Amino acid sequence: MQSADNIMPSLEQGVYPLSHFRSAPPLHAASPYPLLRVLLSHSAEMECAEAAARCLSLLPSQEAKRDISLLSRTDARQAASLSAWLSGLNDPEIRALYYALLTLELAASMAQRMGDGSVRQALDFFIPEYLDELYRIANLLFLHGTESAQALLYSHAEIMPGRPMIACHRHPYDCVSAPAPSLTLWEELALLLLAGAEKEKLRHALYLSAAGRDDLSRAFFAELSLLSQQHLAQFSSLLPPQGPLNRLFLHEYAACYLYDSCAALCSSQDLKSFSREEREHEWAHLHKINRLLMQTQSAREIPAFPPPLALGPNKGYVRDTLQNLGVTALREGFSPVGALPRGADFFRWQKRLCPDPNAVPSHRVVQAVIDKYGTDYRFEIAPHPVEALRLRTRDRTDLGR
Repeated sequence: MQSADNIMPSLEQGVYPLSHFRSAPPLHAASPYPLLRVLLSHSAEMECAEAAARCLSLLPSQEAKRDISLLSRTDARQAASLSAWLSGLNDPEIRALYYALLTLELAASMAQRMGDGSVRQALDFFIPEYLDELYRIANLLFLHGTESAQALLYSHAEIMPGRPMIACHRHPYDCVSAPAPSLTLWEELALLLLAGAEKEKLRHALYLSAAGRDDLSRAFFAELSLLSQQHLAQFSSLLPPQGPLNRLFLHEYAACYLYDSCAALCSSQDLKSFSREEREHEWAHLHKINRLLMQTQSAREIPAFPPPLALGPNKGYVRDTLQNLGVTALREGFSPVGALPRGADFFRWQKRLCPDPNAVPSHRVVQAVIDKYGTDYRFEIAPHPVEALRLRTRDRTDLGR
């Protein structure tokens, strides 16, 4: 990677002519992972652009504001360039499937490379919820006669129930974690990247809550948007308080790391070449922000990148997390649902949102498939690790509640 200022591209070199915006080459690969890398980098660039825009009202120097404004415009251009790689993904429900796979594989891949702290605990807690989202979106696609989710994912991920979505609705008071003490760089990257992916998933679910193909689809994605907001709150609360420029530095570092990982591991040569070029622009962003931080005497050394991010498959690890389906969040920790007091916020919130389980959209999707075909839609490589979830003719809405 280039690091000398005299050979680094200027910020303006990251803004391309408008003729640049056109469809990228198709992603030919026998796996969904190049597409997941594009979705993840796009969410990271959106986070960079938004973080830069937030800095504008907080910087005292007009010159610094101009630099950040230019940097934000470059991030927006990079996000638009990444969108071009998604031009073949026209079905919004299929895109929702890939967003669910992205958060599942990202959480599992990053959890396996960190110690047993509060961040690892949070990721392991959410993995069964991401799996269940994937399962229910796959059932919605099956109900609509779309190409099978197993084929769309090239059988790289299992499609089976996790913690039922109905059981994932928790009181907002129980979705605020204590800031994790002494975060490692890897833990901080995990929280930033997952929060960004959740935010994109939330936007897409909100879009489908209005643009879905029928009433059931629209209701299902409205429910999914609530859970994405819930996950986003929990990841964001684990991050320590930081100044706006320091947080922007970390967002740009995360985006640069993703391009570096893609250049190292991606199977698409076109995407590898694209990632190398964009990595250089992100590297210029990091140095610009560091020079601004020097003015406040808080400059930081740019750390070496961790080993490249691999996104899966993670079937075995995902299965291992399914033994905790009966656990829920409780204030800054977790608790078995059976150990909660009768008047706990969890039960009050469940009663408010889900007074009739049969009317909950996420359950109605699976029940509609069972009613139509006699069984739910799945792809499993072995019997479900939770015996209560092996029966395919019943959606266990009682589990975890």
